[in-house]
Amino acid sequence: MGRRTGWFVVLACLLCALLSVAVAKPPQSPSSKSPKATPASKTELQKRLAAVQKQIRQARAEIRQIRRRERAITADLLATEQELDNTRQRLHRVRARLNTVRTLQRQTAARLQELERRLQHRQRLLARRVRVAYQQGNASTVRVLLGSRDVHDLISRSYVLGRIARADSRLVLAIQQDKAEVAQAKVQLDRQAQEIAQLEAELAEQTRRLQQHTAVKRSILEDIARDRALKEQALDEWEEESRQIAAMLRAMEQTARGQARLARPFRGGFIRPVNGPIVSGFGMRFHPILKVNRMHTGVDIAAPHGTPIKAAADGEVVFAGYRRGYGNTIIIDHGGGVATLYAHCSALAVGEGTTVRQGQVIGYVGATGLATGPHLHFEVRRNGEPVNPL
Repeated sequence: MGRRTGWFVVLACLLCALLSVAVAKPPQSPSSKSPKATPASKTELQKRLAAVQKQIRQARAEIRQIRRRERAITADLLATEQELDNTRQRLHRVRARLNTVRTLQRQTAARLQELERRLQHRQRLLARRVRVAYQQGNASTVRVLLGSRDVHDLISRSYVLGRIARADSRLVLAIQQDKAEVAQAKVQLDRQAQEIAQLEAELAEQTRRLQQHTAVKRSILEDIARDRALKEQALDEWEEESRQIAAMLRAMEQTARGQARLARPFRGGFIRPVNGPIVSGFGMRFHPILKVNRMHTGVDIAAPHGTPIKAAADGEVVFAGYRRGYGNTIIIDHGGGVATLYAHCSALAVGEGTTVRQGQVIGYVGATGLATGPHLHFEVRRNGEPVNPL
């Protein structure tokens, strides 16, 4: 049904009611005294004004709440994006460090392999010497020494043999020490690489979570922006629609024909324009589109698309056409300041100026204008003020 209504409708109708009261009687002669508002009518207007002001305060509070939520989410999004940027920079540095460590790992592994190869080569040479010495005993050493020309040559040869043996031992020991140091460095690099890889994985996971959080916040902001745009558009349309209807009723009542109808009291009763359950009643309700509490100025009657709509009472069609919020709309003036409105019609069966009888088909149920599905939005207005049709 019609998803419209709010404080602006009440305000427009209040203005309409004021003008309707002003034209309810023909102008008096200069000698006549202007009628004064009775205390009861003044009190009623004050109550209506208070209700309108309450709606205005509520609307402003809701807008402030939406803006506060927008600001909070925007601030959270900016903080998350900053954290995401910092995390990405850290991740970039960690990955560069990991690449450096892995390069050192490869170099250390190659160095370790080279030392292992040299050590094995030196150990093979030593093993060969030991084997030869074992096979020949001390004969070879003795021959070297006996081959000395004199004592000085003997001492020199003994010294050389000792140096060769000691050099071999030192070389093997040095290679073993280098190998141990390189192996220790490799162990440290492996551990460092493992720690950096773990840090990289943690930062990558943190980046993923922050990206997901950022996407969620952006989606929420987009939803809020769409919802706000929808509310602003709906409010603009409904406010304009209510102004147009109120202006039309005022113009109608100011004509001689309209004043005649206004002066003629309405004594008839209403019939239901369509058969079907009432899915949204008159009064304050939680709006299904705006998601806020709003005044519903009529009743919504569920009915299939194309169901005939009947005039609730005798009267004259004063409007038959399209109004943005209401869609295809018919307004019937029943006299005495009483009018009925039929909104969201799929098609109209009467035109402006048509005199209709109670029960006559005037249109067909639809979902034009701002509606969530086929239904009839039905209003009753007295002097421009919406009243409960039931």
